[in-house]
Amino acid sequence: MRLLWLLLLFLPGLQAAPSSLAGAQVRVCPAQSLQPPDFSQPNCSTEPAWRLNPHRRSLWIQGQLAVPTELWRKDEPIGLFVSGKMASRVYLNGALLGENGRPGLSSDEETAGQMDVVFHVPRTRLRAGENDLVLLISGHHSLLELVAPIHAINFAPYRQPTDYLMSQYWQSYAVLGALVLACIYLGALAWRSAPSMAIWTLALMTLFSAAQLLFEVWRATEPYSYPFHDIRLLLILACSVGFALALLSHLLDRFSGRQRWKTWLGCSLLILGGGLTRTGFDSKSSMSILIACGLGAGLCAYWRWRGNRQATLPALVLTGYILALVFSPSRFLDAWFYFLNAAFLLFFASVQAASFAIEQRLRQREQQRAERLQLALDRLAQDQSPQSLSISSAGQLHTLDTRELEYCKSDRDYVEFVPIQGKPMLDSNTSLGQLEAALPSTFLRVHRSFIVNTSQIRALERDTNGTGRLILASGRHVPVSRRIMPSVRKVLA
Repeated sequence: MRLLWLLLLFLPGLQAAPSSLAGAQVRVCPAQSLQPPDFSQPNCSTEPAWRLNPHRRSLWIQGQLAVPTELWRKDEPIGLFVSGKMASRVYLNGALLGENGRPGLSSDEETAGQMDVVFHVPRTRLRAGENDLVLLISGHHSLLELVAPIHAINFAPYRQPTDYLMSQYWQSYAVLGALVLACIYLGALAWRSAPSMAIWTLALMTLFSAAQLLFEVWRATEPYSYPFHDIRLLLILACSVGFALALLSHLLDRFSGRQRWKTWLGCSLLILGGGLTRTGFDSKSSMSILIACGLGAGLCAYWRWRGNRQATLPALVLTGYILALVFSPSRFLDAWFYFLNAAFLLFFASVQAASFAIEQRLRQREQQRAERLQLALDRLAQDQSPQSLSISSAGQLHTLDTRELEYCKSDRDYVEFVPIQGKPMLDSNTSLGQLEAALPSTFLRVHRSFIVNTSQIRALERDTNGTGRLILASGRHVPVSRRIMPSVRKVLA
């Protein structure tokens, strides 16, 4: 019924509700041949057209349809729009108007038609009052039996059906773009922080929501044959169920304890049982999400009662989301729903981003504490088992305890060793890169030409251009490059 309501809303572009054969009483006869039958036969009946079901059978339909007065007065081409899961042949006032695919009495005889099609109607073929319409319809390639497979049969200004549908869905493309970007960002964030399942589940929620919107607007983007409509409905349903299960997983990962998988399994069975047993694909999709939100709100309320204050806001947001869906059931899965869904995901993304930022700060602090501890252990190890360097300077071989070395400096073809006490020594038989590998971890390379003993650092001065200098215990200054400045600050923190 949602698409019937949608098409009746926009098709002729009129202020009043237009005439539609899909909402009228029609004569219906089982198709026994490809020629129009006598509709007064006993095996024919009168039924609402929208309730007719051509699923794997063929039917003849007869009805009357008036051209809306406003459309009749306008000087523009007129089209007959037929939207439904069927191939069709249309007769207008006793003459053939056109075919959509090729209706037949069996699947071998039938060529599947488009889901939405328009036939140009010359004004000379129309009457000012009611016009007689006779249709042969068949759906032998149908995969699913739907409640209302015929959505609309209307006169309207002639244009492509996708143009009318696009007028209802064009705003959704902005939401689709935002969801795709959010999905890429969250996926990359989840990849970088693999242990955090909450980010993975949030990325999945965004992925399912974006995919669901993509399949929803597909009808307005690209014409397709009616068998694909069943596949499209199944994909929309799969995305709804996937979104529901991902939402439940996200909440359980954030707030639940060790028994989360048992809770998830029980709630998933409720979602699948309560949602998939409904009649109609819109009902299946909406009920799956509503059950997940209801369970999520109940679980958040329980966690808040157990003392977790962070569950308060999600419980309120889920409750508001449920109320918004319950009080607009006829427009579920329309364009506005995806704006609501985007806001819903934005809330959870904001909460997760704040939580992730807190976790990152805690990890950085733990890492800094670990590095300071490791540096203290390295210094202790150096004091207990000091290392020494062999330096060839001025034709003599000198041995220098690394604890007595203040810094090293590369000077063209030489390395200058500057001890805490004594004169500097030059060695041409080594390089700064070799020294960096040989020296203990208490030494830090702060510049491409300098390695410093961190135990001798007393202060760090920074310049506005990003570089800086170290003040050593002896009062000497050692430059710090812009590239290495973050590492130096991290060590000295």
